[in-house]
Amino acid sequence: SGTDLYDRRVYMHLQDLQRLVKLYDRVHEIAAVTRESSRAPLVAAAIRRAVEPTELTKGGEGKEPIATIRPWQQIRPDIQKIVLMLKVSSGVMTFIILLVATLGVVNTMLMAVFERTRELGVLKAIGMSAGRILRMIVVETALLAFASAVVGTAIGLALDLYLIHVGWDLRSFTEGISFAGIGFDPVMRATITVEGLVVPTVILMVTCVLASFYPALRAARLQPAVGMREL
Repeated sequence: SGTDLYDRRVYMHLQDLQRLVKLYDRVHEIAAVTRESSRAPLVAAAIRRAVEPTELTKGGEGKEPIATIRPWQQIRPDIQKIVLMLKVSSGVMTFIILLVATLGVVNTMLMAVFERTRELGVLKAIGMSAGRILRMIVVETALLAFASAVVGTAIGLALDLYLIHVGWDLRSFTEGISFAGIGFDPVMRATITVEGLVVPTVILMVTCVLASFYPALRAARLQPAVGMREL
C-alpha cells in the first residue's frame, strides 16, 4: 500500500479470527464512515435511536442498549483536540494574513490619495462634497477588492481542482504517513468547502472596505486650496 502502518498489519480470514476470539458468527465492532467528520455525532445519535428497544440486564433490574454507539470524538478525544488545535492555528494564520492585507490596502489607498492630492483639491474647489469624495474612494477600493477576489478565487479553484484529481504525492519523501495510530494516504488531496471558499473572500473584502475609510476620510477633509498647491 505504500503506508508502513498498513503493511505491518496481519490479515487473516474472518472465521479464523472469530474462532480465535470466541466470537463465533458475531462481530465485535461495525465502523461507519460519514461524508463529513463533523456529522458523526448526529449519525451516531440516529443509529442509537434505530437500535432500540433495549434489552434487560442480567439482573432484570433495568435495561441496557444492545450496542454501544459512539462517534469518533468520544473514541479518540486526542484526535479531536488535535483537529481543534489545527483549526485554531489556521485561524491565527488567517488573521495574520488579513492583517497584512489590511495594512497593504491602507498603504495603497493612502499613496493613491497622496498622488491625487491636486486632483482631489480641484474636485472640491469646483463643488464636489466631502461625502461624495469619501464614497468615491470607498467604492474604488471595493471594486479593486472584488476584482482581486475574483482573480484569486479562480486561481485557488484551479489549484484545488488539480490537487483533487491529481493530488500531492509524498511517497518520494516518506514510505508512509501515520499519526496517533492512524494511517494516512501518502497522496494528499484537497477538498472544496463553502467555509474555505466563501468565508475568507467575504472577510477579506469587508476588511479592505473598512480599511479604505481612513484614507477616504483624509481625502474628504482635504482643503481645496491646500490640495491645489500640491504639484
